[in-house]
Amino acid sequence: MRASRRPLLVPKLRLGTPERGKGAEVPKRSLGTRSKSVSSPDPSFPRTLTLGRKRLPFPSPPVRARPHAERGDEEECGEQRGGLRNSLDSAGRAVYLIAMAKPESPSASDRRSRRVVVCAHCVLNQNAKLEGLARWPGMIEEAVELIRRSGAGILQMPCPEMRYEGIGRFDKSVEQYRCPAYRELAGEIAREVVGQIESYLQWGYRVPVILAMDGSPSCGIRLASSAPEWRGPVAGQYWKPPRYIREPGVFMAALEEELKRRRIAIPILGIPEGPDLGSMGEVLGALGKVLEGRVDEGGGRGA
Repeated sequence: MRASRRPLLVPKLRLGTPERGKGAEVPKRSLGTRSKSVSSPDPSFPRTLTLGRKRLPFPSPPVRARPHAERGDEEECGEQRGGLRNSLDSAGRAVYLIAMAKPESPSASDRRSRRVVVCAHCVLNQNAKLEGLARWPGMIEEAVELIRRSGAGILQMPCPEMRYEGIGRFDKSVEQYRCPAYRELAGEIAREVVGQIESYLQWGYRVPVILAMDGSPSCGIRLASSAPEWRGPVAGQYWKPPRYIREPGVFMAALEEELKRRRIAIPILGIPEGPDLGSMGEVLGALGKVLEGRVDEGGGRGA
């Protein structure tokens, strides 16, 4: 059995003036004409509003008010008085809008630098490194401190090796990571990262540099570990140490390709994964120059 619907009771509004005492409807104006602006307060302007049994005072009438019939249903056409505004709808009837305070401009209290440095995952989280390769307890403090002092923010890229195999993975070379499945994953992450970079650039931000991890088969930019002979059983085997070839890792190659496809030019610096792979001081010096703006930091679109 369907429940019967009870009618919605709406309290009647009565507008009254001090002269008339009782409620009276504001006179309507013709829709096809526009009256002239009133330069003095309208004596018929309602002073009170009766809502049910409550009688509420209205603020003083606006000095200027003009009806309209051409700009939609409502138009503000009066001065703000006591938190209320007087307007006239298309039928010339008085309507009252609560005046909302305008919010403060976002730029007035926003202190962002509009500069973002993109980092390989292990720059901020050495716990994601392969067992035995973490040179810092948590993050690479020297690089992070330079970024902090510059006022730039950090966009941390996902670790493709963690997504592919997790933290308990074995060592692999760039040749092993060049399989179709890993290349597809690297391309997916690269598109995600470059999409965020492109959004920053479109909104006027600067991306001065990308930090890679030289020596990594995934995130190296100048050097990547190579061992094409690594295959077969792992337990009980003696493996020759990897060589380092002057090529980008699988993920950095995908990132460079995506940046080029979208015509975005950003310099990439490689932090040496081991002490024998380069000078940490030279990399930090180059990073400092880029962050200070002493060299062309890129962070824009190429030709």
